[in-house]
Amino acid sequence: MNMRVPPGEETLPARARWRRWVDSTSVQRTLRLWSGTFIFVFLFMHLANHALGVFGLAVLDVVQTWRWALWNNAVGLSLLYGAFAVHVLLGLWRIAGRKTFRIPLDEALQIASGLIIPFFLLPHIIGTRVAMTWEGQGHGFYGPVLAALWSKKALWQSFLVTLAWFHGVLGLYITFRHRPWFPRFRPFGEAIAIGLPLLALAGFIAGGREALHLQVAFPMSPQAMHNMLQLEFTLQLAYLGLGLLGLLLIVVLNIQFLRRKFGARLTITYRGRGPVKVPRGTSILESSRIHGIPHPAVCRGKGRCSTCRIQILSDLDGLPEPNTVERATLDRIGAPPNVRLACQVQPDRDVSVSILVPLLGRAQDSETSAEAERWAAEREVTILVVDVRAFEVLVGAQQPYELSALVNRLALELEQAVHNHSGVVSSFEGDHLVAFFDAERPRLGARHAVACVKDIARLLKTLNREMGGALPLPVRVGIGIHSGRVTLARVGEIEARSRLMAFGEIVRSAVALQDATKSMLTDCIISKTTARLAQLDRANLRSVTIDVEGLDVPIAAYAVSDLKAIKVGARQDVAEAETP
Repeated sequence: MNMRVPPGEETLPARARWRRWVDSTSVQRTLRLWSGTFIFVFLFMHLANHALGVFGLAVLDVVQTWRWALWNNAVGLSLLYGAFAVHVLLGLWRIAGRKTFRIPLDEALQIASGLIIPFFLLPHIIGTRVAMTWEGQGHGFYGPVLAALWSKKALWQSFLVTLAWFHGVLGLYITFRHRPWFPRFRPFGEAIAIGLPLLALAGFIAGGREALHLQVAFPMSPQAMHNMLQLEFTLQLAYLGLGLLGLLLIVVLNIQFLRRKFGARLTITYRGRGPVKVPRGTSILESSRIHGIPHPAVCRGKGRCSTCRIQILSDLDGLPEPNTVERATLDRIGAPPNVRLACQVQPDRDVSVSILVPLLGRAQDSETSAEAERWAAEREVTILVVDVRAFEVLVGAQQPYELSALVNRLALELEQAVHNHSGVVSSFEGDHLVAFFDAERPRLGARHAVACVKDIARLLKTLNREMGGALPLPVRVGIGIHSGRVTLARVGEIEARSRLMAFGEIVRSAVALQDATKSMLTDCIISKTTARLAQLDRANLRSVTIDVEGLDVPIAAYAVSDLKAIKVGARQDVAEAETP
């Protein structure tokens, strides 16, 4: 295996480098992720097979035959059992190595469910897989198994299915929720996460009742009685082994506690909070949790996000080099050498740090994903920028009351048009409005923005008709629309008094498109990206290119002279636009 040697380790013996590589957090995390994903795929297929029980035992057995052909062989069983062993052992290793159990609720639920699953899983494995192996059955049909489970352990089996599925779904959610593509696939994932176990339980109930109805009671043979006693004995041995493993975990945790209490300690000094003492080998994020110091970490300390980053205020020489995961994240955000991820840095000596990303919201738990998404997230959105033309002329000759009436009416109408099409007003400053349309599907968000433009055209016509006599000239606007990835951040001390605002290159580009409407003497400029997403009818639109300061490539767009003339694609295009 070709291992990349980190800086500073060239002088280490090969055996020491190999041990450090195996013990590294990134390798353990990768093995946990892939082993857990492999088990989740098996569980997904198992529950899908159960769901077919609503169609009868015959269908269950047909699909079971195909599934066993895939899994019940040397390769499939080796991979499955190997993945299970790796996932369990690395999970226990991670629990044993924790410096604190002050962790977010979802992470605590994941650990608790993972510890409970083996207790419910052992009877299922021994009663099915082990029993069929002893009886020489190469294939397990559902009838006898369902009849036994339905008559004796229906609730036990149902709880096992629910618990195992919950653990897997929660693990995938914690792992991938911070990825940019996650919001787009979240509705589909939620439908599967909720629907599949319900269908599996329905299939289990239907199949179990049918199997119990068809079951014929026969006197138990001496061999069958012997096998049953052997299974009971095997189950007791398995529970004994599980208990010993749990006892070993408790012993290790107590040893870790004693080491933390009486072992070598170092001082971490937080700017603005002072020094704290922690055991050597504690990460800075764990130190923050131990001492109750607010420290955001959206990815739960896995090094995949950068919200826990810190600035090292003391000497850098004594700190370990960034591992592979940390280095990739730091390179992605362009961090300077004195910026590190608190979840990955385990200082060997005293260090002074400053938390760079503040805790958002007063009296809020920023480590819940819902809270983090309410305060900051990346999204694929469509940006709409509206600027009122000749605003100074419009308001210059107005009396204070007339000015207030005009501005409030204009703000009310524009904001209502945005809200009517599922948009959010990012900012409004008298004559300038920025809004974004953040649908789960980017195409739908683009269509909402275009529909909002048509509403703005109608409201301007109404406004000029009703207030035209009091205005020196009609109210006109310039509009720029562009689509792409932006950062949505909530600005304000507490959520109730904050405003969700959009930031990024796409916002600047939309503003530039709006500015270009003045020089091109047109009402609206829509980028070709938005036009394509919205299935815009481009037959009568003028193609233009707009130079944006800071961008090497100009933006291709369409100039729209009449807002009321904007047309989206034909009705058959709507379904296409609403699919991801």
